[in-house]
Amino acid sequence: MHTGTPVFPGRSEAEQLARMEALLGPLPQTMIMSGSKSRQYFNGMDEDRPQLMKGAQPNYPTSLNDVVGVYTGGPRGSRLDTAGHDPKSYEDFVHFIRGLLTYDPAKRLSCAQALRHPFITPAASPVPPPSGAASSFPTDPKRSK
Repeated sequence: MHTGTPVFPGRSEAEQLARMEALLGPLPQTMIMSGSKSRQYFNGMDEDRPQLMKGAQPNYPTSLNDVVGVYTGGPRGSRLDTAGHDPKSYEDFVHFIRGLLTYDPAKRLSCAQALRHPFITPAASPVPPPSGAASSFPTDPKRSK
């Protein structure tokens, strides 16, 4: 990856689910309900909104910008003053990754859109949104509230 650091590191599936929910917001209920292992990781499967089990929710960063190190020169400042690792490049990278990690396939970047994204081809024009989508890319769920 661009940063050399995994976005969702973890020693278990439960830890990775917790990191996903911390950064991307709660998993869609339809996804949870259709998961073959959901009962292993979620409480309240018979209720309206299953919740990730408490043991799987350590304190994780809640901003992809923080994980990637947009304004600190990469994760833990490891790429500070390195070409291609300036704040604008990291902002494009976060925008790109967020578009790829969108839970809803109808709102997720298509392959064609991803290939035209400014992070991949910096001189490219803005990528049009998928048909029926509200905007070209999802926003940070923590900042849209």
